Amino acid sequence: MKKDEENIIEKFYQAFEHLDAERMVETYHDDVTFEDPAFGILRGEKAKNMWRMLCSSQQGKDFKVKTTHIEYTPERGTARWEAYYTFGKKQRKVHNVINAKFEFKDGKIINHLDSFNLYKWSSQSMGITGFLLGWTAFFKKSLNKKTHMRLSQFEKNKKINNAMESITTNWTRKELKAYILLYCAHADFIETQEEVNYIKTKVSDAEYKKIHKEFEDDSDYESIQKIEYTVEKYNYSKEEIHTLFERIKELFYLDGEYSAAEQSIFIGLKHLLGKN
Repeated sequence: MKKDEENIIEKFYQAFEHLDAERMVETYHDDVTFEDPAFGILRGEKAKNMWRMLCSSQQGKDFKVKTTHIEYTPERGTARWEAYYTFGKKQRKVHNVINAKFEFKDGKIINHLDSFNLYKWSSQSMGITGFLLGWTAFFKKSLNKKTHMRLSQFEKNKKINNAMESITTNWTRKELKAYILLYCAHADFIETQEEVNYIKTKVSDAEYKKIHKEFEDDSDYESIQKIEYTVEKYNYSKEEIHTLFERIKELFYLDGEYSAAEQSIFIGLKHLLGKN
């Protein structure tokens, strides 16, 4: 290896020692393949998310990594790393020794194979169950299934969190009011012409068309998040919130009725905006 050449393996494990998953996955090629006895084969984003899940689960705990025997060339490399941590509800101490092999493409890890003694690991981490069954193909298959389920749940939660963080609006106050009224008009899953006419008295035709299209494209979850975000952004006063709910009541009573669905929406928005 040349003096000025970056050792990708060292970078990977230095980040791992600090449980810095994002720095770890920076060393992975987008088409990476990872394999170990616990997860089996993972490819691409799933391989990256496995490290994100692992690092996230060990934050603030006694997890330690020690890396030795690093061998590196621009094409391939090897390393030995040891993990020390506490596993499961029964807080069993685990010391796992892993031999890693790497192949590189475009300056990143394209293949990563971790090998360790699954029987020794299961005997430490799962007690008598691991001692009796850790050597069997059934155990490995069952373990792979459980780890993949955990990873899928982690990815699902990650997707939800990312969605929550990314939901913003650039609405004016008038557009926010129109969106909330549209949301309320759909309490019975359909907006009447009376309701449309009422909402149009609050905004221009262009603003109404813009907000109506956005509302139709949004899921119920996105609608709630957008309403909450924009109300907080404008820091509405108690008086403004009160006036907003008066307009909602006017909308609901246009047909002379106040249905159970409309009452539910009203209470829900009251709760959401913290003005019970």
